[in-house]
Amino acid sequence: MKVLMVPSDQAGCGQYRIIQPGKKLGDWPDNQVAIHISPLPTEEEIISSDLLVLQRYRLKYDDDGKGGAVDQNRELAEIAIQHKIPIVYDNDDYDLALPKEHGLYSTLQRAKAVEKVDWLLNNATIITTTTEYIADRFRERTDKPVYVIPNCINFNEPMWNYPKTTSRRIRIGWAGGSSHMADLMLLAGVADEIYRLYGDKVEFLLGGYDTRGTYSWYDAEGKIQTRKSEDHETIWRRMKEVFFGNTPKSAHRVLRTHPFETYGWLYSQFDIGLVPLEATPFTMCKSPLKLIEMGAYKVPVVCSDVITYSATLNSADRAGVLVSTQTPGKTQKAWVSAIRGLIEDPVERLVVGNNLHQLVRDRFDLLKEVKNINRLYRSLVESK
Repeated sequence: MKVLMVPSDQAGCGQYRIIQPGKKLGDWPDNQVAIHISPLPTEEEIISSDLLVLQRYRLKYDDDGKGGAVDQNRELAEIAIQHKIPIVYDNDDYDLALPKEHGLYSTLQRAKAVEKVDWLLNNATIITTTTEYIADRFRERTDKPVYVIPNCINFNEPMWNYPKTTSRRIRIGWAGGSSHMADLMLLAGVADEIYRLYGDKVEFLLGGYDTRGTYSWYDAEGKIQTRKSEDHETIWRRMKEVFFGNTPKSAHRVLRTHPFETYGWLYSQFDIGLVPLEATPFTMCKSPLKLIEMGAYKVPVVCSDVITYSATLNSADRAGVLVSTQTPGKTQKAWVSAIRGLIEDPVERLVVGNNLHQLVRDRFDLLKEVKNINRLYRSLVESK
């Protein structure tokens, strides 16, 4: 079976959905897997393959930079369709409900990204995604079969095997990317109250901090302009302020972002993990990836009671603590209460962390899931 895979990027999205599963699929002696990040595959490479796997969309803007964009994935798909090569279209985000506050909203609106997603949903052979919830959202837009392939981790990778460090303080941590400002707002004031109650017994860790990047805007002619971000323009400054609140500097640590290959180290520093998430049509389509990553390190989690996480945690006993309300005025109290329960009971921390670890081992192990991927892909090739 010759499989040609085209990830959307080399970061977390591309790694979890395409690159890492593809490499393991290629370890099978009767499979040949080619992963094309750059340059894109040629027509000859597509035609000589048994299966084409495309992820999300790949926008290419007009030379004048005025917002017009074509989807290079559609161009690849059209070649495969012409030569009757089956297509797997993988999408793990519901950009169809991207909120206006999201940093990419304006860009994707101009690029007509929704139309591009819909075209691929309706012209691929099958669709793959991360959870049943987002699968149902895609099923509302296409009559093509939609399969769930969960995000998984390879427990043999070094990034999931750093030694767990110890501390005299209980380290309460959050880790993520710059798009999670609205989620962090759910924790506004929480660190202040926890520190008021426990003082130097606790420490707060903010993981993923990254002041690199670019600042983009549209000029008066509608042309995209880009430059390197200045320090005052990074959202991370505000995220740090929200998470740490008014706690003293001695009570918090900033953990700068790591390359994907070592990102798991951040969780080796946590004693309690926080996973806030807004309940919106966009976020509810997210996968429980943060639970999976923290579970690899046996970190007991407190997370928002939204289907993204509750669908996983409710299937197991004592594998995490769900915060039951996101009602303004009550959110802070609910988070503080849940965190206090773990701070004051070290045995419960141990039990919850171990239970989450076992859940992740059972359900989100890449070396187990690749067998299902192989079976699915072969069924498409054999029915061609």
